[in-house]
Amino acid sequence: MAEQAAISLPGDCDLLDVPLNAGLLALARMDLRGRATGPAWTLHEATDGRLLLPLSPGAAAELPALLCWLGWAHLDGVLRGHEAGQLRTARRKLREGRSPAPEPLARLVDTCADACARTQLHHARLHQAPHDQALPVRVPPQRTPAADQAHQHAHQTDQANQPRLSCAPSRTPRGCCSAPGRAR
Repeated sequence: MAEQAAISLPGDCDLLDVPLNAGLLALARMDLRGRATGPAWTLHEATDGRLLLPLSPGAAAELPALLCWLGWAHLDGVLRGHEAGQLRTARRKLREGRSPAPEPLARLVDTCADACARTQLHHARLHQAPHDQALPVRVPPQRTPAADQAHQHAHQTDQANQPRLSCAPSRTPRGCCSAPGRAR
């Protein structure tokens, strides 16, 4: 098979680097919702491919803090940011569009992170242990009225000693750190 010529990437925008399967899922979900995605390029072969999406200049430096703030800190390194000019060529262009994409950065990153998590879960399910393997089974003890009454009394005692928790929503964002741009 003949090698395809490399495609030049724009040097005036940062790039979001997403695993190919997750990136294609994210693009499909954005298309279904009518959200503009801008151009997209592939990097490497299909087996370990990556998808590149354009970001506004300076956004790549914010990516780790943004992932943390959105609650996707465990995907730092799976989703990668490249500063403008860091990557020069791609394997092929998947779609045309305005560069950088008009999609807000947080929504684009959240959609891509969600797609990464979904593909990781799907991959993990495919590689689980077979279902026909014997799993240890815990047999519950026989229930008696006296045991039920003792359990109920212990539960009431535990509840009496517990502080009342507020049902008010938290004012802190999901995740492990403060919002992007704020001091820690």
